[in-house]
Amino acid sequence: MKRYQYALILTAAMVGGVGIGLYVIKETEFGSSIKSKLGHLSPIPREAVQTMSEEVAMRAAQATHNPRINQAWIEKQWEEVGY
Repeated sequence: MKRYQYALILTAAMVGGVGIGLYVIKETEFGSSIKSKLGHLSPIPREAVQTMSEEVAMRAAQATHNPRINQAWIEKQWEEVGY
C-alpha cells in the first residue's frame, strides 16, 4: 500500500475511536460513573477557583498598569451571570 492509504486508514481508525469513546462517555452508565469520579477528584472547589481568578486578574492589572485586563474580567463575570 502507498503512504496516503496508510494515512487514510489511520485517520479513519482515529475518528472511529473518538466516536466510540464519545458514545461510551455520553450514553452509557460507565461514562456517567467516570464523570462522577472525575468530578470528585477536583481538590479545589469552584468558588475558590473564581476567587483565585479574580485575584489573578487584579494582580495582572496592577502589575501591567493595564485597566483593560480588569475590565475584561468584569465583563466576563457579567456575561456568566446573564446580563
